[in-house]
Amino acid sequence: EPPLDDVALLVLRRTELGPAEPLEMTYPAVASALGDVRAGLRRWLAEAGASRADTIDVLLAVGEATSNVVEHAYGPQGGDMTVRAERDERSVVITVSDRGGWREPRGTNRGRGSGLIAAASDDVRVDRGPDGTTVTIRRRLGRPPEGRA
Repeated sequence: EPPLDDVALLVLRRTELGPAEPLEMTYPAVASALGDVRAGLRRWLAEAGASRADTIDVLLAVGEATSNVVEHAYGPQGGDMTVRAERDERSVVITVSDRGGWREPRGTNRGRGSGLIAAASDDVRVDRGPDGTTVTIRRRLGRPPEGRA
């Protein structure tokens, strides 16, 4: 016989936002991969508790760093780039790394990416070596916008 009534039970447990698990993404160093990097990092930043302003700044800094990998790290043979994101108590730390060799910019009126990365973060370190380049970007969450105390 068909039941006379149906019952649904929904159980929830609210938890505090804990530290986000580290994120690691590896993509081919091509321009078409940059959107996937931004999308993955945007989701991770939301889990990490980043504000809208934090997210905008981190995406800007990482976008510049990954664009530099696409343009400068590899020649026609191509290669990969890896983006790793971690959160400590008050900051996010993102590393962008490649296994290529630095190629000088093509064209003139270039070279603003490093300044944009520095402005959007609290600390930037660039380590270049024979096995590639690693850019480490640290951004304190909840940092006041530029020009405000």
